[in-house]
Amino acid sequence: MLNSPSEIELGDKLKIDYQTGETIEASSKFIKSGDLATVKLVLLQPACVENFQEYPSLGHFTIRQMNHTVAVGITKDVENMTTVSYDNPTSNIDMYY
Repeated sequence: MLNSPSEIELGDKLKIDYQTGETIEASSKFIKSGDLATVKLVLLQPACVENFQEYPSLGHFTIRQMNHTVAVGITKDVENMTTVSYDNPTSNIDMYY
């Protein structure tokens, strides 16, 4: 996570020390600026996304908030969420960003 004025909450699966690579806290409630984490993201709108190992050009992303880049990352796995209703994205998922 880069320069974010706030924390990202819910959906974090793992928080690790970016210098040692060791797990600091599993199932963290938030991440903040400078943290490295593996998280599950659910998109609110359709997008073309693929696994970074298979398609590097479609496997990286940037998260922007209020005209600032707050996080960057690569896609490790893609799940087809065709059952998600984009009119009501929380209809069958626990959380989303």
